[in-house]
Amino acid sequence: MNFFKIIRKGTSKTVSKIRNTAIYDFATEKLEPKPYAQQAKPLYLASKWFSNLYHFLSCLIAFCGLALFVYPIESWFQRAAIGIIGTILLVLIELAKSNTSHSVFSTIARKDSVNKLFLSVFLATTLFSFVVSVYSAKEAVFYAATTDKITQNSDALQSETDSLKNAFNTRIAIVQKSLESSSATLEKYKTGWRANTARQDLEKANQSLEKILFEKEKSLSKTSEKYEGTAEKTTDEGTKTAIVAAILFAIFEAMNVLAYWFYYYYLSNCLLEKELVLQKTSDVVTSAIDAVKTFAVNTNAVTGVAQPTAHYRNPIGFQTNTPQKQQDQIPSTPVVEQGTRVCKHCGTAYVYKIHNQKFCSEQCRITNWKQRTGKNFKKGKKS
Repeated sequence: MNFFKIIRKGTSKTVSKIRNTAIYDFATEKLEPKPYAQQAKPLYLASKWFSNLYHFLSCLIAFCGLALFVYPIESWFQRAAIGIIGTILLVLIELAKSNTSHSVFSTIARKDSVNKLFLSVFLATTLFSFVVSVYSAKEAVFYAATTDKITQNSDALQSETDSLKNAFNTRIAIVQKSLESSSATLEKYKTGWRANTARQDLEKANQSLEKILFEKEKSLSKTSEKYEGTAEKTTDEGTKTAIVAAILFAIFEAMNVLAYWFYYYYLSNCLLEKELVLQKTSDVVTSAIDAVKTFAVNTNAVTGVAQPTAHYRNPIGFQTNTPQKQQDQIPSTPVVEQGTRVCKHCGTAYVYKIHNQKFCSEQCRITNWKQRTGKNFKKGKKS
């Protein structure tokens, strides 16, 4: 049990130590400076995808505006002709805006002079797209926000009006029957109590009819005023929503231009950063080479080893001012090409055949052996 407690205690201490030191690694990772290409890459990708999505959204809202424009036209032929021509025109303008945007902003990123034709086309298409997008967004949102409500209000008004008319028409029909009955009695009986009663009923029926007609007009007027106020309220709300949508699309159009600019600004800064990194790397390598050369010179000066120098011979036959003894003391190092060695006996260069070959020929090897041992060499036997 004690052994397991010791193991558990040591393990818990190790885990707590790791947890305490992990914050340092985390802080080092978070505070480590990152290159510009890595830091700004999320914003670069966001601008790229926003630009692509906005082109699709701009075309979609422009088609909605075109549909609302041709909808009131009665002739189907005119609708089709205007719709086809408008669709082709919108697609061409959107393509021209995209291509000229890439051309203009890439030229600005390279710090070159912008082509005036491309710049003019870019400004014209951007302005046209701005106007069409804002107008189409306003009309489409207004139509979507008000049409259904206005239709519902109109249907409800018609239904309530019909209900009121049916209720009052039923009462009017009853009063008219009473009038017809009283009129028939008067025609039949000109005098007497029956005629007097019929006249009284006829007068009451006329009064009731006038009252019913007045109530009918008053009820219809109230109903109409109620739904007229609802329609005005719906129109005001739709107008406000449409204005907000138009402002949003105006902002989106400006953000699209900004996204094109940042797209190429990011790429140009990445190229600049790459050149700076290469320049720093080249400087570091040059500094390292210089340091190695300085170290080698200092080491040779301390050890007193003279560097091999080539003898200079004057081309017209005169010797240099270097003394002959000093020239003889400087060791000469034969130039050996790759794949060759210098014979240890005669000093001539040769192409070796095996990795441990030291002499250029068999004769040099035997002569060297004789000089080292002082013995005679017999082929097949050493004595």
